[in-house]
Amino acid sequence: MFPFSSKETTRESVLFGVIGSYISQDVSHLEDAYRRGIRVWRICVPWDLYEPMEGFFDPEYVRKTEAYIRKITEAGLNVEVQLSYQNPPPWVFTYPGSRFRNQYGDEWIQEPSSGKNTANAVFNPHIRRIQSNTMEAFFRDFGTDFWTVDLSIGIYGEVSYPEADFRGEINSYWAFDEHAQACCPVPGWIPGEASENNSSARIFANWYLDSMIDYVRWQIEEIRKHYSGRINCLFGGWGLRADWLEDAITSDLSGSTYGEYPAELVQRGLDFKRLIESIDDDNFSVCCTWMDPDPRWYDDDSPREEDWSPPKYLSQLAEFNSFSYFGENGGAKSFVWSFENLKRCGYGCLTWLNEEWLWEDPSRIEAFENEIKGYGLATNPLISK
Repeated sequence: MFPFSSKETTRESVLFGVIGSYISQDVSHLEDAYRRGIRVWRICVPWDLYEPMEGFFDPEYVRKTEAYIRKITEAGLNVEVQLSYQNPPPWVFTYPGSRFRNQYGDEWIQEPSSGKNTANAVFNPHIRRIQSNTMEAFFRDFGTDFWTVDLSIGIYGEVSYPEADFRGEINSYWAFDEHAQACCPVPGWIPGEASENNSSARIFANWYLDSMIDYVRWQIEEIRKHYSGRINCLFGGWGLRADWLEDAITSDLSGSTYGEYPAELVQRGLDFKRLIESIDDDNFSVCCTWMDPDPRWYDDDSPREEDWSPPKYLSQLAEFNSFSYFGENGGAKSFVWSFENLKRCGYGCLTWLNEEWLWEDPSRIEAFENEIKGYGLATNPLISK
């Protein structure tokens, strides 16, 4: 447990943003967005579009994206950017061990460009070297004048291993490729196998969670070779709480405890507290990508952290570790729930998913504008217009 903070957002401290269309790179809404009080525009640079062949960075795509970024800044908006490793080009998977593999021998394969077809950079050092080269080219081509750079860790860029429920098995742990097993402290041990005092499960679980943290820290270190501004990390889902990991360990990671099923928190490596406490970067921010969970699922007034919503839990972790924290709506697309959590939990920015949804119905962008007006027109910390 960590000390409770009751901080609320003030009107002067909040920014509002939109996740722009990274495919169409539509610029038609930028000036309207600024007029309505939006000050942040998040863009993605998909790896597969940027580097369709190894070492070849598509000059036409670079030119179009440079023009897109220029239009965003000319409209008075801050640019938040992500080099989206969650969309790897096909050539990445020609390398051995480039895919995650579970204990059943299945490799994680999803539709290309789905945001879920992630490569195994957690355990495969060659994939990390490739990503490092791509990152160097990214900052060379697009510069460093960004409000924020987002990490791109797993599914949809969030901190996450692949899903536990895969091809008929509901307890997939993704550390059984040759690279993972070569560094596993209990090689050959399979989740669900009994060991004395659950020792194998404990060693495996801690190593598995720490391996995800190692990849996050590595990506931060790589970005810091080129960029000194804010680095933002996306956290989706509930996150492991209280004794949920210990419960899973004492069942030998059999998949029978709440932290494993149906929540998939252990298998997906969602130990937010462990990860956030491991970060020693002074310009790091925490982003909750689920600002609109159904209020029936949580009790933010409870003294027990396991009862809290993701916005409450992540804001407390960030506050306790002296990090800034931002939010993004999830699938519910509820203005009311998102803005309530924004204010109650003290978030500094709310970014809306996504541009197309907001502007396809005039009543939506008007409702978003009205919510922004409830805080007063947000000020822009970097750009004046």
